[in-house]
Amino acid sequence: MNKNIFFSLFCLVTVVIMTPFGAKAQAVFGVKAGPDFSSITTKTNGTAGSKVTSNGLIGLEAGVYAEIPAAKQIVIQPALLYDGKGGKYNIGGGYVQTQRFNYLMIPVDVLFKPEMPNGSGAWYLGAGPYLAYAISGKISDTQSSSGNIDPFKNYGNGAQLNRFDAGAHVQLGYEMATGLNIGLDASLGLMNIAAHGNLNNATHNTSFALTIGYTFLSGMNR
Repeated sequence: MNKNIFFSLFCLVTVVIMTPFGAKAQAVFGVKAGPDFSSITTKTNGTAGSKVTSNGLIGLEAGVYAEIPAAKQIVIQPALLYDGKGGKYNIGGGYVQTQRFNYLMIPVDVLFKPEMPNGSGAWYLGAGPYLAYAISGKISDTQSSSGNIDPFKNYGNGAQLNRFDAGAHVQLGYEMATGLNIGLDASLGLMNIAAHGNLNNATHNTSFALTIGYTFLSGMNR
């Protein structure tokens, strides 16, 4: 897996959103943004096979999406999002390590979106896969004198983490008839992003985001 795969998927999502098929299906478009709460779960030989989950880290999720009707009350929602992930470790003795990862993420969800009987809006619930690519990262701590490092870069001994991540994406929210919406989504990393990872050397991302968004021309589907 390499950058070309992610670029190809990015182009595919863009083409699907912008093609005449999307127009014929009355596709609508939107933007959303909000705080992201993430953590990292690791498993290493040094912890006798046990899992360690970091403390949470606050970041940002923001991007654009499209909704393409597939059936009554069912829409396909591809999106292109910036997603800040990472975690914080309070190791003790005043030593705190912070890991921040900056991803471009493409989730493709199938949403169940029933309208309210009075036409005031619609609830939505959906899930699907996501693929993400880390554009940068930073590991910093309170005691090191060597400065920050990017875990995705090769400094001569290989990178610490793989740039690609993939997993499951779920979301729940409510959209008003005006197009304004509020939602909660979660990204559950299923890919081991540890370089040369195995069953006893694994790193997984988890994040939750609370977003406010706006769907343009939402009335086309009502």
